[in-house]
Amino acid sequence: MIVAGPRGSGATTTVVCLARAACRAGAISTAVLLAPRRSVLEGLALWDRVVVGPEEVAEFAQAMAAQLDAGDGGALGLFIEALPDFSETMAEGSLDRLVRTAGRAGVFVVGEGETSTWSQAWTLAKGFKAGRRGIVLQPGEMDGDALVGTSTPRARMADFPAGRGFFIASGKVVKVQVALP
Repeated sequence: MIVAGPRGSGATTTVVCLARAACRAGAISTAVLLAPRRSVLEGLALWDRVVVGPEEVAEFAQAMAAQLDAGDGGALGLFIEALPDFSETMAEGSLDRLVRTAGRAGVFVVGEGETSTWSQAWTLAKGFKAGRRGIVLQPGEMDGDALVGTSTPRARMADFPAGRGFFIASGKVVKVQVALP
């Protein structure tokens, strides 16, 4: 699932809400945060594991992909903050493999990033875009098409405060307001 929006749109809050909701519903039993650099998210008691920095993420991604290939993933949730920032780092290849492997294994994977940066992360973004599922916050006119292959209704920016956008799944679009955690 993609979570995208401009800076200040509520994308980070959306990641936290998705992780908490998935844990509360029992959809996942292990929540892992992957981030390219230190983040306010890493201090939350929500995460079972936090992996920060391209080198550490590359090592984790290789090991986890092998574990998932062996059929040992459990009810895992992967939450990748600022996913496009991993492009052209040592983590890009192993993270791409992990996302593809996790998708085949039915693992819940959320990739978050600023809307404008997803186009620069072609390798990492293709798996997320292929899933055609995401939350696009404070969307621009073409953001739905560019990110999940689905057009969104025209709207005024004034109608989209922080946390408001569209949930898109398999071509269906629903306007949403993300709750504060």
